[in-house]
Amino acid sequence: MKRAVFTILIMSTALSIDGQTVTLDECMQKAMENVPIHKNESFIEQSLNYNVENAKKGHLPQINISGKATWQSDVTKIPVSLPGVDVPQLSKDQYSIAAEVSQTIYDGNSVAIKKMSAQYASAVDHKRHESDLYDIKNRVSEVYFAIMTIDAQIEQNINYEHDIDNAFKKITALKNSGMANGADINRVELRKIRARQQTARFKNLRSAYLEILSAFTGDDYNEDIELKMPENPVAEDLTITRPELQLFDAQKELLLVKEKEIKLRSAPKISAFVQGGYANPALNMFENGFQPYCIAGVKFNWNVSAFYNKKNDRAILKIQADQTDVQKEVFIFNTDIQSRLQNAEIQNIQQQLEDDGKEIEIQGNIRRSTETCLENGTASVSDYLDEISAENIARQNQKIHNIELLKTIYQLKNTLGKL
Repeated sequence: MKRAVFTILIMSTALSIDGQTVTLDECMQKAMENVPIHKNESFIEQSLNYNVENAKKGHLPQINISGKATWQSDVTKIPVSLPGVDVPQLSKDQYSIAAEVSQTIYDGNSVAIKKMSAQYASAVDHKRHESDLYDIKNRVSEVYFAIMTIDAQIEQNINYEHDIDNAFKKITALKNSGMANGADINRVELRKIRARQQTARFKNLRSAYLEILSAFTGDDYNEDIELKMPENPVAEDLTITRPELQLFDAQKELLLVKEKEIKLRSAPKISAFVQGGYANPALNMFENGFQPYCIAGVKFNWNVSAFYNKKNDRAILKIQADQTDVQKEVFIFNTDIQSRLQNAEIQNIQQQLEDDGKEIEIQGNIRRSTETCLENGTASVSDYLDEISAENIARQNQKIHNIELLKTIYQLKNTLGKL
């Protein structure tokens, strides 16, 4: 592991520092601030503020205006007939308009519970938002390491072109001395063409990935941009700290608040009220004509029917809490399995890097030996070119494996929640 990381750091210092440079952390941070989903954070805050303000207004006096006009088939009558006494009779059509102001005295502390519900629901939205943003980091790192891999391939392919150029000079000299022919020169030129084509393909692919990276970050990167090797890649702490775990915890806390809301439904309510109106008849039902009136008092209300569903509602919350626990356990289990596989892949790449060094050394010896045989006339030009290609592939594999190691380490960090 240390040897692989050391090799990565050596590659980092070998890169040119001219021109525009960017780091993986910078790209991640810019992407999280640039992607459209980032806007949800302000929406969550605004929704919380409105919900809390609405809850606070539960302390304010409640004003209700009502009116009615009725006709009834019969009215109250006094069954008494006295000489010289005019007994009033009620009209069958009646009218009233009234305004009532009520102030809650006790309602089971509903305002505080509603505020708490809004805050915990907002906390769930925040954690879900953080989980979505965290996924952006992983997607940016995938693009970043893809570009780094292409850069390594371009660098090695350019070195291969130089090797082919040197081979061309050597074989031209052999042709002049009668040890090679025109077909051998053509073989070298064909390798040069293929190498240039491969470099062009890599550069086009790099441009496409740069456009994707620009879309994430919002920055316009030119073709000369240098992607720096990330530092301190090793994930020493293997505990899982993914934002999804905090989301599960927030969901459990919200369910506890919902249980308080269930209790609130069956709580008695007491309020004081004042009602004023204008009616025909008013409070004196035997006096026909519109008259003003006023009533003040205290109201008591208890919704006993709320107890019908209370037990089932609490059972449903218990099931939802258990489901959340199961989802959290499944997430931890899957994350643990994934981290184990990534650890195994890291060890595998480390072994490949050790073999890459040996392969490059052996392949270099074979290439030099073939070059000597070519000069002595015991090896063909095709054999020599094949060994140059084989050495190039070995060096290219080492570069790619170095980046793959770094990429896998970052994938492990992403899986554990360490990015």
